[in-house]
Amino acid sequence: MTLAWFDVLGLLGVLAVLGAYSGLMARRLRGDRLWFPLINLLGAAAITTSLLYDQGLNVPALIMQIAWLAISGYGVYRSVLGTGSPDDRR
Repeated sequence: MTLAWFDVLGLLGVLAVLGAYSGLMARRLRGDRLWFPLINLLGAAAITTSLLYDQGLNVPALIMQIAWLAISGYGVYRSVLGTGSPDDRR
């Protein structure tokens, strides 16, 4: 079995998203800090790229990743600008 570059990229994206979620559950990452949404954003971008280059387009998975990109992008935006509640900035 040979993996194409986009398959490897997609697998790395999956590892990033699962790693971020695992870090959140283990309390090694905080959801209100930059790292969690940034890792999710990069992971979703990698998975989306993989889905777009694959021969058979998986539309439900693509829609989910686009939503994941939007939600993570919003999280990065809030983290960078510090627009969360005062409790988020502690």
